[in-house]
Amino acid sequence: MMRIAKFDKGFAVLIIVSHILFYYALHCNHKPLIDALHYLIYISLVVGIFLKNTTLLCMCLSLLIVIQIMWKLFGDCVLNRVSHIEHGHSQLIENCVFVLTVLYLLKLCS
Repeated sequence: MMRIAKFDKGFAVLIIVSHILFYYALHCNHKPLIDALHYLIYISLVVGIFLKNTTLLCMCLSLLIVIQIMWKLFGDCVLNRVSHIEHGHSQLIENCVFVLTVLYLLKLCS
């Protein structure tokens, strides 16, 4: 059985709990919670670079790639359709996410 580092396990639990809260917030249309979880996505992806588990790293990388594809397809962050964060998508954010994607790729390839 594969052992998972405490940090990785904590990260996974945080993501699961945040998703449960996100579904609740969507169901109840709780805008402040949706906005907070919107920020948590980016924070978790930045913190996720310190993960050791390859599966979790690949999941984070996949999310980064999907987010960037959706930005190109829709011209904006799809979460902005349910969130009221007006600064959730910009050229600066796109550049930071691209650099983060490269960092994940480098980490996975090393």
